[in-house]
Amino acid sequence: MNEEKSTIAKTAYRWMVRNDHLPPWIFTSIKRPIVQKGKTSGESFFTLIEPVICDDNNFDLPQVLLNLCLSNVREAQKALGEFKLQCLDEQGNIMDEWIYRDAYISFVDFGSFDYKSEGAVQITCILTHKKVEYVPYYRHKTI
Repeated sequence: MNEEKSTIAKTAYRWMVRNDHLPPWIFTSIKRPIVQKGKTSGESFFTLIEPVICDDNNFDLPQVLLNLCLSNVREAQKALGEFKLQCLDEQGNIMDEWIYRDAYISFVDFGSFDYKSEGAVQITCILTHKKVEYVPYYRHKTI
């Protein structure tokens, strides 16, 4: 029997970040890891929007980012905890994920205000990690 195979490309807009301190809905973009021969450490850039009103009245994004960025590396790694980038299919199922190990926020640009723009304030961060792990989608499939 000759089965016809199809290919579906990943889309750049179906993804989610999982982290204990940063809710997934504030992420607007993230750079997947760049890997160099012989190295698993590196940096990834991500962009957030700064919410004015939040369901959690205790959530203060600038303060959270300052606390995560200004502590020493060991404290920052422990405070940030697990950081995952998940690629999703059209039903929202995980296709694959990148797990950043020993990660911490090493840089925060709190953006700027501009009377000529009606867009949301963008905050750019650098996530520095000691190791990155790739988990293929078939490990997440349920049969």
